[in-house]
Amino acid sequence: MRCAYIDLGIDITIDLDAVRLRKPNGDTDDGATSGAHWTLGTITYPPKDRNGKGEEGYLLYLKSSFSGDESEMIREYRHRNPAFPHQSTADQFFDEDQFEAYRALGHHIAEHALQATGNVADQQMRFCDFEAWFADLRHKKHGAQPLSTL
Repeated sequence: MRCAYIDLGIDITIDLDAVRLRKPNGDTDDGATSGAHWTLGTITYPPKDRNGKGEEGYLLYLKSSFSGDESEMIREYRHRNPAFPHQSTADQFFDEDQFEAYRALGHHIAEHALQATGNVADQQMRFCDFEAWFADLRHKKHGAQPLSTL
């Protein structure tokens, strides 16, 4: 965010508190959880000319995080590997359990974000419906005006 602002004049406003790790006890990240798996932000691009207004965009930030609402398979893997999902990337050779735990967590996080509006339930979203879903998500999260009325 700092580099985007300094190098390009792009301002990103996002509340990351919900996705930050919360340590239960002690000073290590082992056993830390996050309050949420995702959050929304606003991107303000610089004006194209001196008289113009900067264009606004939106950022859906999905974080590989453990919040405690995951399936038993994911929780069991974390019990055996407390640093999950923040394990070092130095070991590039994932075993089957590690690969499946990260895959299942990613699926869980995406499902939570897609279901946040209450409009998607056990169905595949068509790409053309994504803009309307995103506008609804912004509206529910921030009370923003839906894109269809802008």
